Amino acid sequence: MVSVAELRQSVMRGSRVNLRPVRESDIKALFQWVTDKEIVRWAGKKFDTEEEARDWYLSVHHLQKRSWIIETASGDAIGEVELTNISWRLHTGEIRIIIGEKSLWNKGFGEDAIRTCLQGLFESTSIREVFLKVDRRNLRALRCYQKVGFQAKGRLTLRGSEDKPRAILLMKITRGDLVT
Repeated sequence: MVSVAELRQSVMRGSRVNLRPVRESDIKALFQWVTDKEIVRWAGKKFDTEEEARDWYLSVHHLQKRSWIIETASGDAIGEVELTNISWRLHTGEIRIIIGEKSLWNKGFGEDAIRTCLQGLFESTSIREVFLKVDRRNLRALRCYQKVGFQAKGRLTLRGSEDKPRAILLMKITRGDLVT
């Protein structure tokens, strides 16, 4: 098992992407991605300012979250994956991913990033279960999560930004469910 400090600094290598720690130089791109209207439609709005993004991504004192930049083999930053709501006592966490470079959607980068992150977490930490929430209409994300091995466990109905109901699927994966 790796320590919390080692996990924060680890680089995980997948077949198509690498996951590396967030750097100061990534903040501008991260802020652009998480404020893009099309991305916000599926992932929700996270920050109002770059300073809020900087505080979130570069905080080293937060034990309940970890963030990594998704890089292509050529070193281009294309998105981010993070584990939040980590409970080291319960050995659980909630995963979230954004492929910010929309020209790379539907090309398998998200699937490889999720798989790479989960393999790294399951092999090197005490995390045993990972959860996520996804809009039921986000078919691209649903396909990605199902390919990796996530299974639907429940449904919520939430009010969206336009006060329209949104069906949210709750999904879970364990070490044994991961499709490699």
